[in-house]
Amino acid sequence: MNLRNAFTIKGDVFALSVTINNTCYQYVGKVGSSDEDDAISEIGNQVEKAIKRGRTATYDDGSKEWITSGEEITEDGQLIWHTDADRVRWYRTHIQVTADGSRTETPLLPVWRQPS
Repeated sequence: MNLRNAFTIKGDVFALSVTINNTCYQYVGKVGSSDEDDAISEIGNQVEKAIKRGRTATYDDGSKEWITSGEEITEDGQLIWHTDADRVRWYRTHIQVTADGSRTETPLLPVWRQPS
């Protein structure tokens, strides 16, 4: 998500905040200063870590993002097993929902995990 779109600006002050599992991360600074880049970097790192752990990030403007995953199944309903026969292939999808409700799903590289 482009975090610049999530800024709340009042006069020459901006605020950027995101809620992850009932914890709010907020950054306030002066518009046009290096504070904006610092906020994007700091909040962006928190969001990236959180969604990789399966959490949902919710921004002040109402937009959200998360990663979903599940076991990949062939057309005939079979799991796709790794050659070591211990793990199956899991799909992962990064989902972003904007404040206006439009949804973007981006497939990520699959991973190998124990079957559920």
